[in-house]
This record gives sequence, structure tokens and C-alpha cells, in this order.
Amino acid sequence: MPTDFHAPDADLAALLRCPVTGRSLVEATNATTDRVRDAAATLRHADGSAVPREIERVFADTERERLYVQATGIARLLPDNAIPTTALAGSPLDLREREGVASTPEPSADKVGVQRFYDDAGWKKVEGRYLDAKLFASDNLPAQRYKFRCTQRVTARLGRGGFLLDAASGPVPQGAATSYAQGFEHHVCVDLSLTALHEARANLGPRGIYLLGDLTRLPLRDGVMDAAASLYTIFHIPKDEQANAFRELHRVVQPGRRAVAVYCWGRHALLPNLLTLPVQLARYVHKRLLPKTRDGQPTLRSLYFHAHSPAWFDAQDWPFDYEVTCFRFANNQLLQLYIHERFGGQTLVDALGNLEERYAHELGRLGYYPLITIHKAADSSR
Repeated sequence: MPTDFHAPDADLAALLRCPVTGRSLVEATNATTDRVRDAAATLRHADGSAVPREIERVFADTERERLYVQATGIARLLPDNAIPTTALAGSPLDLREREGVASTPEPSADKVGVQRFYDDAGWKKVEGRYLDAKLFASDNLPAQRYKFRCTQRVTARLGRGGFLLDAASGPVPQGAATSYAQGFEHHVCVDLSLTALHEARANLGPRGIYLLGDLTRLPLRDGVMDAAASLYTIFHIPKDEQANAFRELHRVVQPGRRAVAVYCWGRHALLPNLLTLPVQLARYVHKRLLPKTRDGQPTLRSLYFHAHSPAWFDAQDWPFDYEVTCFRFANNQLLQLYIHERFGGQTLVDALGNLEERYAHELGRLGYYPLITIHKAADSSR
């Protein structure tokens, strides 16, 4: 088994940990990195998939059981991306079968479905726009201004610092102009979708750090982020794993700092749903009639969604204090139904925005999208 590992610098490796064991990662020596490059054609990840050939850096956990690679600017740090170190010694043993080694967890079918949707469809461009935006965004001017105003509520809570975790970042379509990240030196993009990270790298450039990872098993050490944000994401995580995602956001931020999540109450947001009942019913029927795939591509029906209630959130045994305020009262169906540029749309969204800010706590529980702010205690040891 190879032993020539060290941590020659304190940049990326100083942030990372193994997503399976939680052990710190260190950077391999040049000699080990060269060995991995030379063997890349025959190496396999823990899930049996091929290791990329364009290897730039190699990381190992501190017990020398697993390797992870960075290729094309993206560190592959999903549990399934682990490479057994025994493979370099001619024993390519599957980590799921090896005695004495923590098993690599099998991702659920729902999680794989979300990953496939965004890899194969959601973050591909259709007529110059990402399919995700075409499916879920209202593109009239008042709606865009309203959404920008809502995003400023995230910006106000994150502050400034060195490292911002953007958990499930997607493609960061605005690049360096993304408002909530402008107060930070480094934009750490973690996503389940390799397509998203390739797009983020093209849009954001060298200011970004790009990690293929799972929000429920973040490949980051405790307390290394100055702030963390997860927008419109956690409700796409399997329902029994969503609490882990909130705990992971709390774990990786520094003591005394904050993490924020834009969540969704879904069917529990009674007032927005009542105001858009015909649209909600039509959309539900349309989605149920869709096949899972069309022309080999996943469709909207294959995208997992589960929204817990405010009561569920309050009932969890969280290791942190939190605050629930309003991010957006209106869902996209409400905006499409009532907000029109020629019929006083801007006046309506201005009035709605003012109400959201005046009654932030009340509408945080009555509206569609709450903003959940996680406070990490200054004396927290985790």
C-alpha cells in the first residue's frame, strides 16, 4: 500500500475531508500522483465507473484507504468517487466489500434521479437558457426584479469573508456578479451534478473552487467556511436525509458565523397554493402524465421533490439556533398568474416585497419559500 503522501500546501487540501469516513484529506506527493495518472486507464471508482484521465491532483484520506482525484478543475468527492489505495498495489478491491473499511454508502434511487436530471437535462441550455430556468422561472421584468430583491435577503445575512460555500450551486449563471457571493474571496461550489460544475467553472472562472459532492455528506472539514448558502435545493434531497443537509451546513461554517437555506413548504404553504389552485392542479396532472424519460433524457417527472412542513422543521433536535423568515411568499405559479408587466405587475411585487419585509417572521411560515438562517455559536466545538 502506498505511503508517500503529504500535504505540501494549505490550499484546497486544508479544506477537504473524506465524505465516507470524515477523515481529513491530504494531497499526494508528485510520485503518487504520477502513479495514479499512469494507472488511470485501469483504475475504477468505488461504484465501478472509470477514473478520468485528465488528473491534476490526487488526495488521500489520512488512513491511506481512499484516493480522490481532481480533473478538469473539479475535485471528485462523492462517496462513489473513492478509489481504493490497494488498486495502486495491484489489488483493485471494491471498497464496499473490503473488511475493516467503512463501507461506501449506496446513493438512493431518488438521489440518483436528481443527479441524472441535472446532468442530462436541467443544466443543458435550450435556446440560450438552462432548462431548469425555463421550467421553474418566470421571466417577465417585474418577476425578475422581485426575485432579485428576495436574493438580497440572503446577501444581508451572509456578511463577508474568505470562503463561501454554495451548496448545490448549479451553474452559477451570473458568474462573478452573483450578488450573495460578492462579499467573499472564494466561491466554493459543491454540486451533485458534474454538468453543473463544468458550467459554473465556465461562468465563474478562477474565483471558484469546484467540488463534486453530496450536500448530506459534504467533503469539507468542520468550521472551514466563513458562510454557507443553499438555495432551492434541500427539498430535492430524499425526505429522510434532509435533516442531515441542514446539519452539514451548520457543521462546516466557522463558529460565530451563519448558514442560510432557501427551503420550500410546498403543499403546506396553504395560502399561496389556494391563490393558484387551478394552476397547481394543471401542473400536477401535466407532470403525472409525463414519461420518466423522453428521447433518452429525464423529464420533469423524474425530478424528486419533497417539502416538509414548518412543524416538522421545528420538531427536529437541531444542534443550532435558527430563525425562519420570508424569502419569497410567491411561488412561480402565483407570479405567472398575477404578475404582468402591462397590468401593474411592478406595483404589485413592490407591495408584496414590502409586506414580506414588514411581516418577515409571519410570512416565513405562511409563504412558499422560507429563508432559514442557521446560527453557529461562537463557542461551538463542531
